[in-house]
Amino acid sequence: MKQLPIYEATAGRSHLIDGLKDIREGLESRAIWRELVRRDLYNKTKGASLGRWWIIIAQAIAISGMGFVYAELFGITLANYLPYLATGLVTWGFMISLINEAPDVFTASKGYLTQTRFPLSVCVFRYVTRNVMTFLYKASIIVVVLVLFRVPFGWSVFVAPLGIALIALAGFFIGVILGLLNARYRDIGQLVSSLSVFLFFMTPVFWRADRLGEYSWIVQYNPLYNFLVLVRSPLLGEQISYWPFLMTGCSIAALALLAMITYRVYGREVIYWL
Repeated sequence: MKQLPIYEATAGRSHLIDGLKDIREGLESRAIWRELVRRDLYNKTKGASLGRWWIIIAQAIAISGMGFVYAELFGITLANYLPYLATGLVTWGFMISLINEAPDVFTASKGYLTQTRFPLSVCVFRYVTRNVMTFLYKASIIVVVLVLFRVPFGWSVFVAPLGIALIALAGFFIGVILGLLNARYRDIGQLVSSLSVFLFFMTPVFWRADRLGEYSWIVQYNPLYNFLVLVRSPLLGEQISYWPFLMTGCSIAALALLAMITYRVYGREVIYWL
């Protein structure tokens, strides 16, 4: 087996070059985090007869239940509402999982980090890849719904993979930020869990932004909504303006800067807090 790169756990503040080196060594150690992801997905459904099919079944039940109920409440035909809900709910699940699991990026890998020294980014790549794989399982529901209701596709559909990649990239930086902060201040995880429900109802996942009327401009400044639009709108055959690209680009740049600052302050000391 390939020899693990050595992570120097020295006290004091890190430098930008240390963070970049950590990411490079984490990419070189991809065999490690890919194996960890395989174990995570296996343990999640270990002992279940249907195995990973439960990931898809649970999401399909949620979409079906909400689809029939909210289509009636909003006075929308199921053919128009269910594709909107399926694409939104699956994509939202991907985004909110990255946020909710971010605080545990390093604390959940305590056994590995305290016994074997490897780059911290291995833990972050592990959590991002695990969520990407889970999303891809659930994305099969989107395909079925879009085909079932004959949603027309356009050239814009090719923007959706870009949107998924941007969400994963943002998730990487969120994992660094919240993972390091939660290792130092364990209240961060509780705070994020409490905010997730609020974020769900404040983001047009199962309702449409235009229902806010003259206040619909508010959601345009919601970063989560703009990430969601980059995946959902192309799949529904809708055109996308420059605004979601601008907002997601600014959001990722801000997260990258904050991640570098957080790593510089806490990167070398995280081992001592686990």
